[in-house]
Amino acid sequence: MSNVNSHIQMPKCVLRNFADEQQTVHYFDFEENAIKIGRAASLNTELGYYSQNTEDYLRDNIETPFGKVMAFLKGISKDDTFSVSDTLFDDVRKFLYSLMSRSPNMLDSVTKSSAFFQFLPKQAQHDYVAVTGIQIAQNRGLFDDWQITFMINDSNTPFVLPQNGIYQFGLRTCEDACLNLPITPQISIVLFPKKHIDKFVDGNMVKLFHFSEDETAQILNEKAFLSEKLNNKMRVFSNSQEEIQRLERLLEKGESE
Repeated sequence: MSNVNSHIQMPKCVLRNFADEQQTVHYFDFEENAIKIGRAASLNTELGYYSQNTEDYLRDNIETPFGKVMAFLKGISKDDTFSVSDTLFDDVRKFLYSLMSRSPNMLDSVTKSSAFFQFLPKQAQHDYVAVTGIQIAQNRGLFDDWQITFMINDSNTPFVLPQNGIYQFGLRTCEDACLNLPITPQISIVLFPKKHIDKFVDGNMVKLFHFSEDETAQILNEKAFLSEKLNNKMRVFSNSQEEIQRLERLLEKGESE
């Protein structure tokens, strides 16, 4: 049994981007219906949840490549123009596959669909779902009909991060929903259907989304909060206690109506 304190779903390399100046992550816990604080190193972790081999696989094939994507994006500005390489998009796709494969919903789904899976040791169950889910998603070409661009948030309201990673949002210029994946309080990765590529790509250069209005950030955060509540039922993270408190008030208001 591995003695590694495994991050079950969202890895530390992303969580630490949503810590405040005191390295504290503020979050809403849907399981306990409460606001809490924690550290990126220990949030959503369990000792021995994954084996050392799986930890190494996730580090080398998912988290390290995605860390390079994040390092690149942290240096962009609203005035930048660039193309998205196949390698960059592949690293983003695999990260999304990993988030889905490591979710409690995926584990529950596999457990219910196999008569034999339940008899495996818990760590073997976790390893199988985390690794095999990525391979299945790759083989089926999940997100192959999507493309990516990026969103820069210059408002005073930071992006929040749902533990499930992505959530849907709409645009007036696109009849289909887009997907948003925050990677810092100011930057997110946006996925859009390839059939709308003419709206998002000029020549070979992707068009960046940019906004500076608090209202836009708040609307996106509300979508992130609701998506996590409905689809993953775990946590929403932020470097801002005030924004988590605002989202909690909206939840309480909705439940009282």
